[in-house]
Amino acid sequence: MSRIVFFNDTAPPEIYTLSLHDALPITGRAYVIVSRTDEREPRLQTSLTGVPLWGVDVSGLSGGDSVMLDSNDIAVFGYPLEQISEIPDGSYFVQAFLNIYTTFERSDGHVLRMHLNSGAGQSVFRAPGNAHSAVSRVIFSMRSPRVVDLDINEVIPPVEPLLAGEVLQQGNPRDTARVKFVKIRSSVLSQFWGRDMYIGANVLLPEGYETNTETYYPAIYSQGHFPGRGAPFGYRELDDDPENGVGRSAGVRDFWVSEEAPRMIGVSIRDANPYYDTSYSVNSVNVGPYGDAIHNELIPYLEENFPNLDYIKTATID
Repeated sequence: MSRIVFFNDTAPPEIYTLSLHDALPITGRAYVIVSRTDEREPRLQTSLTGVPLWGVDVSGLSGGDSVMLDSNDIAVFGYPLEQISEIPDGSYFVQAFLNIYTTFERSDGHVLRMHLNSGAGQSVFRAPGNAHSAVSRVIFSMRSPRVVDLDINEVIPPVEPLLAGEVLQQGNPRDTARVKFVKIRSSVLSQFWGRDMYIGANVLLPEGYETNTETYYPAIYSQGHFPGRGAPFGYRELDDDPENGVGRSAGVRDFWVSEEAPRMIGVSIRDANPYYDTSYSVNSVNVGPYGDAIHNELIPYLEENFPNLDYIKTATID
């Protein structure tokens, strides 16, 4: 059994400010994650083929409250092991995690409680604003049943510190010399979801854009999964890419500023939503009018703020 204590008395006050998408009390899903190794935090080892974890829905939680994940509780679900009691005897690294839900009172009459994207696509276990415990080393033994106490008192911070007036949705990447990051509140999506909803775009500008003010450039819109903080076509400002290694982006960068490169604008769309890291850029009964938001709000905003953008060619890039 694992008992998780939420935001105990030692938690700093700012933990509440960042973690909560709605006012207290908290609604969400609590997890216990178990691994044989601590090379990475257990939460970062989760996947379809990753380490075992168990979860249960929680509601009405405030500071100091706790919840028990018990193998005998039919509300607790696990994967790939069904019950916590199935863990073989041994030494493990254990971590508690809390996925915080937002309440959506949608215009179609449905009330949903889901995780609101917070700048990491929809990677729940990496999402800023969600919370977790420290990693504890635990000995599991069927001969000596015990309760494992795990205090959730750490919140995943934003990738970029929030500035005044900024929100976590779609992230807040900072502009560089050639790559500009745009985010707008969508009126049609906000109406559908019953709360402020945002969409964004990553804009890669061609060589000479700043000085050739009378030149008009074609734009290609890349409609794929959540592009995060990357520019279209794999462009990077620097050779050193911490995710992909040193120098791997140098060829793309050097080509983009060369005489051989087409002078055009590349745009990728950030449209992570409460279900997934992309809306597929279409209207959907279940996800909402993302097609309208992109075509009637985002693209006109880009055309207004990048006046040298001339015409559009679309491409689907998976």
